Amino acid sequence: QVGKSCLIKRYCENRFQQKYVPTIGIDYGVKPVHIDQTETAVRVNFWDLAGPAHYRGLRAEFYEHAQGAMLVYDVADRTSFDALPAWLEEAADHGATPSIALALVANKTDGGRRDVSEAEGRAYAKARGASYHEVSAASGAGVSEMFESLFRAVCESSARRR
Repeated sequence: QVGKSCLIKRYCENRFQQKYVPTIGIDYGVKPVHIDQTETAVRVNFWDLAGPAHYRGLRAEFYEHAQGAMLVYDVADRTSFDALPAWLEEAADHGATPSIALALVANKTDGGRRDVSEAEGRAYAKARGASYHEVSAASGAGVSEMFESLFRAVCESSARRR
């Protein structure tokens, strides 16, 4: 309930789902994206993985070939931030490469209440080589910039491997 699906909907459809609808298993989307104003569109495949523990086996199949990932937490929910190491461990256990482009996403920044400071989030991201982004899926603040930054990082990583 940190807003992963809402972030994807905000970016892909420019809308916000006010009512909470949990992801059941996996949700999938595709969007053509132009990186840095280029004429060539890159087709981005979004795999929205359900968070509850009973979906772990299903999620395991999607880590190995991922080129980029958002690690999302709710700034007003300390437990979502404290769970980040477990998510990284799960991804590594199931084949996510250490060189994966990673964005640490502090969501729900428009709510007023914070249990996790920006400085703490930035320090966590820096220690893991991730970019850091403060966003609001509800208002859309920072969402496009976060995705575009992640897409650029994926393209740069892919170019280095060639």
